[in-house]
Amino acid sequence: MKTFGVGILLFTMVACSGEKVETPAKAKPAVQMPAPTPAKPSEPAAEPVKGVWSGQVKIDAHAGTATFNYVGKESGDFVPMRFRTDSEVGTKILAQCADDDLCEFEGTVRFLDEPPPENASAVGEIVTVDRVKKLPPDAR
Repeated sequence: MKTFGVGILLFTMVACSGEKVETPAKAKPAVQMPAPTPAKPSEPAAEPVKGVWSGQVKIDAHAGTATFNYVGKESGDFVPMRFRTDSEVGTKILAQCADDDLCEFEGTVRFLDEPPPENASAVGEIVTVDRVKKLPPDAR
């Protein structure tokens, strides 16, 4: 009961004081944003691209995956390209290249419709490998 009495007392004091009491208006958003649509991981963005790709191999043995970190010679674009170490692609690449090696492969890459990591232009998945060669350490 005390709380109820204090609320009435405060209301009476404000109402009788002659001061105008303003309640803040509710803020309305300027633009109604649509709900975000979750992206499907590893969804292809376009047809696979055939080419010759140079980069550094990084192996995650615990996950059974590896990344071929491609950097474009002219553009400087960084594109991590994933592959499974136990796949046909992985077998071909890892027969010639070990973790941290600089390598080159000729094959097909599918660029994925997913947000790339920081400083990357895109994310790719290596689909086929026709040939692989290890590059000398100073080939950067």
